Amino acid sequence: MLTTCTETERINVVVLSAGILNRAMAMSYEKFLLDLQIIAMVKRFVQGVEISEQALALDAMQAVGPGGEFMTHDHTLNFCRAERWPAAIDFDVMDSVNSHDDMMRWLQTEKEERLNAYRQPDLAIDLRQGMEKYLTKSGF
Repeated sequence: MLTTCTETERINVVVLSAGILNRAMAMSYEKFLLDLQIIAMVKRFVQGVEISEQALALDAMQAVGPGGEFMTHDHTLNFCRAERWPAAIDFDVMDSVNSHDDMMRWLQTEKEERLNAYRQPDLAIDLRQGMEKYLTKSGF
């Protein structure tokens, strides 16, 4: 609910969001991955649905008529794959997820792949030194 409100109100900064547990006392990469999926789905939901003669396939309904089939109609063939739900989770994998343990194994694998793929960005020397100085001064 909070994610939907955040998206509909176009709030850019969400404190304590993806991956946060126990009132920000802990963070979970696994929860982070699941939260990314929720955020992607909410963003798509907030976009709404196109309401037009073409999108509603009114011509196709008229042509096929009551009791007809739409699977082989040109409109169906042209638009059947038009709607794409953004996915942070690979739905091809979801067919093999039948239990909590399966989901946790997949999340662990996904987490490891993402962490291993991370590359620290290059920073200008003066910027890096300034950051290190600030962190050292702050006790980190």
